[in-house]
Amino acid sequence: MNPRSFLRLIVAACLLLPLLTEAQLPIRNSRWRGTVLSPSDVPVFITFGRDTLLITTQAGNALVEAMEYRQQSDTLYVRKLVGSSPCGTGVMGRYRLAYLNSAEQFSLQPINDDCLERTDLLASKTPFARARPARQLPLNWPHLDPETDSIAGISLYRAYELLKGLPSVPVTVAVLDSGVDIAHEDLKDVIWANPNETPDNNIDDDRNGYADDYNGWNFMGAKDGTTYEYDQPEITQTYLLFRNKFDKANPAALSPAEKRQYDTYQRAKTLFLQRQRIDTVIAYNPSYNARRAVGDDPADPTERYYGSPTMRIGTSEQLAVHGSHVAGIIGAKRGNGRGIDGVADNVRIMPVSVVPANGDERDKDVANGIRYAVENGAKVINMSFGKRLSPFKEQIDAAIRFAEERDVLIVHAAGNNGENYDSLPSYPSARYENGQVAQNVLVVGNSSGRVGENLASRSSNYGPQTVDLFAPGSGIVSTTPNNGYAIFSGTSMAAPCVAGVAALLRSYFPNLTAIQVKEILLKSSYKPDVLVRKPGRSDEKIPFKSLSRSGGLLNAYGAVKTALAK
Repeated sequence: MNPRSFLRLIVAACLLLPLLTEAQLPIRNSRWRGTVLSPSDVPVFITFGRDTLLITTQAGNALVEAMEYRQQSDTLYVRKLVGSSPCGTGVMGRYRLAYLNSAEQFSLQPINDDCLERTDLLASKTPFARARPARQLPLNWPHLDPETDSIAGISLYRAYELLKGLPSVPVTVAVLDSGVDIAHEDLKDVIWANPNETPDNNIDDDRNGYADDYNGWNFMGAKDGTTYEYDQPEITQTYLLFRNKFDKANPAALSPAEKRQYDTYQRAKTLFLQRQRIDTVIAYNPSYNARRAVGDDPADPTERYYGSPTMRIGTSEQLAVHGSHVAGIIGAKRGNGRGIDGVADNVRIMPVSVVPANGDERDKDVANGIRYAVENGAKVINMSFGKRLSPFKEQIDAAIRFAEERDVLIVHAAGNNGENYDSLPSYPSARYENGQVAQNVLVVGNSSGRVGENLASRSSNYGPQTVDLFAPGSGIVSTTPNNGYAIFSGTSMAAPCVAGVAALLRSYFPNLTAIQVKEILLKSSYKPDVLVRKPGRSDEKIPFKSLSRSGGLLNAYGAVKTALAK
């Protein structure tokens, strides 16, 4: 996944929220407000500023009391500055902070406060909400409803209303990506654990070929987990793989499979020679080989057992930023009072590392990642990556068929070129080399939060034949390494939103097949009758329904309603 290549899966510069590396989101970055009853039963406003909170009368806005606060992780320390309450200025109160609705609200529970009047105010049953301009989307906008909230979300809250009281089973979702911070405060409770493997004993207990794969597998890592942040783009990889084999080959003497590889090599060679003049440090430097420590043979696409059960992130958070963000969208622990709420509430995230933080993923790793996920029980696979060359496409095709035969749904990001995906060379692809189409692959475009001309993201790829539906992917807050949170945009964020709803359906309706889940998601999508600006650089207005096969937006409420009717 080369950030300079055709598929920029995080676009518009990932906006890292300031001070979000500490455990628990800091409230000081926003203004918060709540209305509560004072001890004398008079309604008052409580407003949190940067480091102070003000209590004012609802009528007249007169100051009743001012306090200073300090947040340490999920604990809030409060002390009176001035005011009419009997609380002394030296009396410190401690409260537990719990976020609600993906950090759009929070509540306070007293830990220790000798000032009972303050406890009555701050520990009210009414949560504090973010104060924001009317046109600014809330952080939880992807979960809202286009009809009841006038925001183009997936109607997740309404979906959960339908599911109340229904039983569910845990569903494993494999995140084929860069890496996932499995110790993150909002992810650690939802990380998949291999029930047949004992960690750290250097034994392949379950005899699946991968020793100590207790929390997934890293196909890019050396045995000790060391993983390099940089790899080469597919252009360089393909050129180096086939240079000796095809540079002087006679194309007329090649088999059909070799001829396809030969044509791929010729395209790669032309691009490599053009671009090598520009960048000879890593990307187009044929001598650079970050994968040497992994120990596999890049020229052998059938090799399966290499890599590491761990990923050493160390100081290079980039190794796991993208994958952690994707994982949080799917299944960050719901209702734990921290950070955000993922889409699915009974999910296990299986980290499978196949995508370098900088550079392109290798076909071999992707194919092996799919097979690993399927063989170890994943029911949904999320793939938020892509490229324009695929030297070993037959290996990925075989892996996708393997997943289809075993009833596994693959959700794939359409990419961020603002181009027609129907005519765009893009890999992995749902279309097999023989022209047939995989029925278990669902391709996702990126939508924004407003139903109007900008509903489809300008950067999103589209295609009435190859893109299945659109989903929220613009300005999405989710988890990043070391207990961080950040806002990213792109089809990389839209795909896991769909994967999360797919997991939700497979959790509450376990008898549904992968293909049935896909059909439900397309059939139940929300289909606004609006003209949108065509993605890309054009200002042409076209019907939103013309951008995808379904013509719609992901809608969890509609999907659950459809599943209940089956």
